[in-house]
Amino acid sequence: MSSIQFVAERRKRWEKLETRLEGHLENADQWLELSQLYRGLCTDISLAYSYRLPEPSIQYLNQLAARTHAVLYKDSFLYRWDFKAWFFRLPYMMMGNRYVRMGFGLFWIPFLISCALAYANNQFAEHIVGAEMLAQFNEMYSEKAVRASAAEGAGAASFYIFHNVSIGLQCFGWGVLFGIGSIYALIFNGILLGTVFGYMLSGEYAPNFGEFVLAHGPFELTGICLAGACGLKVGYALVDTRGMTRLKSLRKEALDTLPMIAFASLLIFLAAFIEGFVSPSNLPLAVKVAIMALTAFALLVYFNLPRLRPGGVPWN
Repeated sequence: MSSIQFVAERRKRWEKLETRLEGHLENADQWLELSQLYRGLCTDISLAYSYRLPEPSIQYLNQLAARTHAVLYKDSFLYRWDFKAWFFRLPYMMMGNRYVRMGFGLFWIPFLISCALAYANNQFAEHIVGAEMLAQFNEMYSEKAVRASAAEGAGAASFYIFHNVSIGLQCFGWGVLFGIGSIYALIFNGILLGTVFGYMLSGEYAPNFGEFVLAHGPFELTGICLAGACGLKVGYALVDTRGMTRLKSLRKEALDTLPMIAFASLLIFLAAFIEGFVSPSNLPLAVKVAIMALTAFALLVYFNLPRLRPGGVPWN
């Protein structure tokens, strides 16, 4: 059997499974059919790699499996509190997810453009951030930040947790405004942070600033993007309700995004911990660079688990 024949033969089952997921499961027969379709899909995922289907097709099947797994096990007490199941299932939900792509794009594109403009022209930074705030940043990084004690580090970590979580909550919570709020929050923070980065990296205090932000950057910025992606997903549930009431559609999508927003919160918390204890410490620059490289590598591996472990959905 060729790959084209394989897809043609299985397509109707996949479409039927999608229809079941979008509808209401009201009796035992429908739940039984869903579980049977799900088992068939897991087999199809393994065969898809054997037939070397295109990457978008494999992404589609992995996402379909993750969605079905969430529906089948959402009412299980053990599932709700099984962190391991959530942790290992999440990359399959995010792979090729349009909301994740939009979340990263809406943040990073304005960030990089603003960073380049501020680096090339300080007047751009003054226009966006304001001369007074830029002066505060210059004063803040005029000397190398040094943590005086563990208590001071704990206090700084608490502050950063509050500050970073507030940004994440903005990106997520404003999604209830039909997703428009999350779009605004992602673009706004991308422009603001990109401008600050570009301005500081172009000045005389660039070494101090760069050393401070290196270690915690990957976790913090990734957490913000994922929080925004969750907000976009929840917001779109109010636009396309799939035949449900807006309240029910919102509740369903909010539950579906729970693993992702929990992961985003974890990243933001870990970033704040690093920012409070590691970034201002006397640790050598090489150690901070190593932490940045390790955290970025860990995220890269985690997000690519579907490619590293093909057919790995689900984890029970």
